[in-house]
Amino acid sequence: MSTTIDSNVRANTKGATTAAQTTTSTDDDVEVEVLGQVRGASTDQVGDYLRHIGRMPLLDAQEETEIARRIEVGLFAEEKLAELDAAGKVSASDRSDYRWLIHDGERAKDRMITANLRLVVSIAKRYTQRGLPFMDVIQEGNLGLVRAVEKFDYTQGYKFSTYATWWIRQAIARGLADKARAIRIPVHTVERINRISRAERDLTVDLGRAPTVDEVAAEVAMEVADLVDLKSRSHEPVSIHTVVGDAEDSELGDFIEDEETPSPGEATETSLLNRDIHSLVEGLPDDEARVIRMRFGLDDDQPMTLDEISKRVHSSRQAVSRVESRARLRMFAKAVSQDLQLYLQ
Repeated sequence: MSTTIDSNVRANTKGATTAAQTTTSTDDDVEVEVLGQVRGASTDQVGDYLRHIGRMPLLDAQEETEIARRIEVGLFAEEKLAELDAAGKVSASDRSDYRWLIHDGERAKDRMITANLRLVVSIAKRYTQRGLPFMDVIQEGNLGLVRAVEKFDYTQGYKFSTYATWWIRQAIARGLADKARAIRIPVHTVERINRISRAERDLTVDLGRAPTVDEVAAEVAMEVADLVDLKSRSHEPVSIHTVVGDAEDSELGDFIEDEETPSPGEATETSLLNRDIHSLVEGLPDDEARVIRMRFGLDDDQPMTLDEISKRVHSSRQAVSRVESRARLRMFAKAVSQDLQLYLQ
């Protein structure tokens, strides 16, 4: 081979793969299913998902180590092939070998992930009632699992589940911070808010009453003003569709004034104005009418600059400006005759 490849790596990897396939049938071919494909499979989404991953075979210590080694070999082969490709120093035969190792590493990665999906569920159960549906919490944890598989170093000697737990927890915590709130709060701020909440709970138990703001601030070593600010951010927004009243026939939004909606009088005036302006434009030559419509956004409420119009009509800015000036003069003359000149001021 023109490129140095440990020929034993592929041979040994193939042998290990064959042995694994003999003992686990087609388990190694199981693809990691996207959670979105599981959703909606039945009315009991969580139950359906748990039954699905419950059929995935687990790994013993020896299998775990061998699969982790195959993943590492695949990642190395991918990096090496990219490096040789960039240098133009890879033969067709070497490329085939590298691609085989890359594919085998991907298969091993899928196998490691599917064998540990139940670990994600066991951790996700501790994060219920946090503002995200349980299946979404699991999905966040699955992202952490994938990251753990990619980063795991089997030569350190510890179990994969021990290593992966940290990545899964971190991914879930960040997912909750990013998605559980209608207004996103930075992760480090969420952590400070959680610290305040824990201090409040502990002080309530110790004191036998709700602690004061000063007591909580002292407990978490924080200025009172900062604590009050953080607590104000922790309040969840209330939906305008929240039902209010004993009759439950009204929503909160019914009592909030919409300041952007025009009054009936304003709406009528705007409608009449649009009608009259369009009547002025309709009498213009086609080129002038087109420029005026784009200039003032009469068709799409998106006024355009002279530069934008010149690009649209493939003409110079000066030419467009002259067309606009002619159109304005025509419109003004027509407006005077119809007593509409106020619109053109």
